[in-house]
Amino acid sequence: MAQFLQCGACFCDITSPKLLSCLHSFCQTCLNDQDRCQVVTCPTCHQPTEKAEVKDNKLLSDLQSKLDILKQIAGGSDLSCSCCNASARSMCFECEKFLCQKCFEAHQVFIAKDSHSVESLESLKVMSFQEFLATAWKKRQPYCPDHDKQTISIFCRTCSKSICTTCTVLMHKPPEHEYRDIKQEAQEQKDNLAKMCTVLCKKEDAFEEILKKLLNLKGDHESRKKEVEEQIKVSVNEAVRKVEQKGEALLKELEGIHKGMDAKMSKKLLHMEDVQKRIEGSKDLLENMIKYATDEEVMEMQKFVKSSLQQLQRSRPGNADALDFTVEFKKTDLKPLNLLGSLVVHKGEYCLIQIMSIDPITNKVFLFPNISQWKLGL
Repeated sequence: MAQFLQCGACFCDITSPKLLSCLHSFCQTCLNDQDRCQVVTCPTCHQPTEKAEVKDNKLLSDLQSKLDILKQIAGGSDLSCSCCNASARSMCFECEKFLCQKCFEAHQVFIAKDSHSVESLESLKVMSFQEFLATAWKKRQPYCPDHDKQTISIFCRTCSKSICTTCTVLMHKPPEHEYRDIKQEAQEQKDNLAKMCTVLCKKEDAFEEILKKLLNLKGDHESRKKEVEEQIKVSVNEAVRKVEQKGEALLKELEGIHKGMDAKMSKKLLHMEDVQKRIEGSKDLLENMIKYATDEEVMEMQKFVKSSLQQLQRSRPGNADALDFTVEFKKTDLKPLNLLGSLVVHKGEYCLIQIMSIDPITNKVFLFPNISQWKLGL
């Protein structure tokens, strides 16, 4: 949970969290450097998001707010009453206010019909954050912003809006509007999100398998490169002084080939790692939505989250073998400037590497016994 509430850019407690289409969240201030851009690039996975698509992450804001409250309560210091600054003894979850004994009694009389739930600070101090969230979620009732003291209990599918019973009579009348109980609708959406999370886990396994294969291929390149270098050096040592310059040219050519191939591999690895980070970030958000999001938060976020997940599900890990190349040391003809042969790159197949040298005095061809078969995975 602590990591979920951290900004992915500054790694501090997130403030004014913004949700990108990759489902990673960041502080508003951490994205300020991209204010002049039309597209926001995710600092974690580098996925671009149109600025108009950036959303306020109300789930994170609500969780961070509750965590701040719990930290104040658990801090051990005396908390002041939100009404009169006397020593607080309890908290109203509906009003989100600390209350002293006197204000608590007045509060209970004043809101007797509204069923506000009040908990003692002593009982809240011993709660874990998860327990505190569960208590807050159970105790607090969402009220309609359009109708005073009317609780939100219905979801209008036509307008994609959470409403109260008065709204159904005044502004969301059937049959023009279709609606259902918000708890049923939210549970259905949670079930759908849970299924998408399961599919996402399977996709993560596929990406992880290819990622591991790419990492193994990249690790093998250095040893394979050294093998070719040694074979070239043996040929250079067996040749005469006249062919040393050609040998150095071959080594530089080999270095250039590997540099270009490594660049392609690094780009592919970065893409795979970015997609994996998107998967991890999406899983994290989904799990916390399913566990802690209120019905209203679920309904407000589910459409945007689903769109992002569907886009992610269309991603394909590809095939690591597509970046597989083979380098062959091609034997030379009898021309003096080509005594050491050359390097030949084959993509996606094995080839024979044969090192040879020519005696510049007798013009005899010597084949070295260290013949190996290898594959360069770029």
